[in-house]
Amino acid sequence: MLRRPHSPIVANHRVLDFDYIPERLPHRQEQMDQLAALFEGLFGGPVSQRALLKGSTGTGKTTLAKRFCIDLQALAAAEGRTIRWLHINCRRRATTQGVLQEIVNSTQDQLPVRGFSVSELLDILKKDLRKQRASLVVVLDEVDALIARSGSELIYQLSRFDEEEKGLQGSLSLLLVSQRNVLELLDAPTLSAFKRGNIVNLDRYTVSQLLDIVTQRAGLALIEGAAPPEVLALIAEAAGEYGDARFAIELLERSAAAATQEGVSAIGPEHVRAAKAVTKAEGITNLDELELLSPHQRLVLLGIARALRTRASLTTGQAEVTYRTVCEEVQEPPRAHTQFSKYLKELDGLGMINAQRSSGADGTTTIIRLVDAPAIELVRALEGLLPRSGGNVDEAVRT
Repeated sequence: MLRRPHSPIVANHRVLDFDYIPERLPHRQEQMDQLAALFEGLFGGPVSQRALLKGSTGTGKTTLAKRFCIDLQALAAAEGRTIRWLHINCRRRATTQGVLQEIVNSTQDQLPVRGFSVSELLDILKKDLRKQRASLVVVLDEVDALIARSGSELIYQLSRFDEEEKGLQGSLSLLLVSQRNVLELLDAPTLSAFKRGNIVNLDRYTVSQLLDIVTQRAGLALIEGAAPPEVLALIAEAAGEYGDARFAIELLERSAAAATQEGVSAIGPEHVRAAKAVTKAEGITNLDELELLSPHQRLVLLGIARALRTRASLTTGQAEVTYRTVCEEVQEPPRAHTQFSKYLKELDGLGMINAQRSSGADGTTTIIRLVDAPAIELVRALEGLLPRSGGNVDEAVRT
């Protein structure tokens, strides 16, 4: 029997969808300004333009392209001009005929394209735009898929759409979107229509930038107080390894779902860790690798995991206290502070913990987080590896 959750945390699920386009894109204004400068000619002639938007997965290429086109259309309308735009995912439509059909259909009601050649379809499109006195911006997303399957011919035709028409009232501009520099894949005649400087690059997001993004999405999507600052920081830290905003937003959504399923009103650190455990492409930290850790590496990690079951992070001083508590429990003399610090660095290098220096009013310290696996899972696994009563730690962990 289907039952609605008693304490839903998400007030607006649409905001957490990958297709949602925020009014403001954090940390992408510079690239927005670059696109505006490149396409400024649409207002004067209009003069068509061609550009490439390039960046890794999760850097906001598609969102930026759509936000730019939405704002461009609105700005043109305010000045009495008609600019339309169309987004096409070329991985779904990877043939010349399929892409061109979608472009032509955007200017009229489902034209039956069977029987029309490419040149005839281009003529129909040209007449439609002239009649409507409109400019069209075509966003070819993941355009490398189209080039790989169908070559450069359609891009060549579209890039020279206005070439033979002087004083044309309608025009067609291209915005190519790809993870790679697809200009290198174009043949010479097609490449000649692109200015090599018309490339807008999107770098991977930093942790602080990802924090701004998830803070914005949480404010728009979740009920008030559902995502405490330390939880948002943990999400940003977890996604910071990849600089991927899509991953960060998915973590936020899955963390909210985990909290809702548990029936609580706010996301906790363990919800984030559990979300990353099922979301991370390479899988979570392999718990079998715990058996390869040295005896005191395990004891240090166990103390940290126990403390982080109810919190997002702890300092090295707090971690050392928990380590000594675990040592006392198993009747094992703790190592000195210098050796303890070495264990922390080793665990950080192995990806078991995330240890980062942080500066504050009280000076500089190291903040320790778990981001790959839920703390409770680590605690269970590590406690299962503890020696039985009266056993020796060093001997037990070697077996």
